[in-house]
Amino acid sequence: MATNLQFIKKFTASSGVSYLDTPDLFTATYDVYYWTITKFNVSGDEVFEMKLLDSSNSVIESNYYWSSLQLKSNTSFNEAENHNRPKIDFMAELDGDDEKNIGFSGYIFNPYTSSTYTYGNVQASGMDGSNLFGAKGMWQHQNAEQINGLRLAAQFPVTISTLEVSFFGVK
Repeated sequence: MATNLQFIKKFTASSGVSYLDTPDLFTATYDVYYWTITKFNVSGDEVFEMKLLDSSNSVIESNYYWSSLQLKSNTSFNEAENHNRPKIDFMAELDGDDEKNIGFSGYIFNPYTSSTYTYGNVQASGMDGSNLFGAKGMWQHQNAEQINGLRLAAQFPVTISTLEVSFFGVK
């Protein structure tokens, strides 16, 4: 895979919103995108989730497949997978303390191509309370359609206090 990252855009959210949408982000210019969250804080401990936005920037609520491996310093690992979900969830555990949320990033493949599935991977590290947490996962949207963007959220009822996510095209 090519490794030349070209900055596209940074999105920010604050003030207790429940999600961040990134409409009209993906184009025919790139087949592969890299994203990284540089700041995030939530109102309590919860897991992070993602949904895709279709060609009219509406949220897609079905046909997600995901699999993840979650590692915690205080217990054994957890391996999970799910089919036909309404979202890509359990990508990372978030702690309500901003200092404990360390790193979160991923790749998205073929989002703008309407004739192929969109898929991606994620990796996260941080703290769950006083315990180290790490995760690695992959996901796929099981409908071939044009994807224009993402919706990033902490699971309800937690709200986002601060979120900054940067997107790059990979050439």
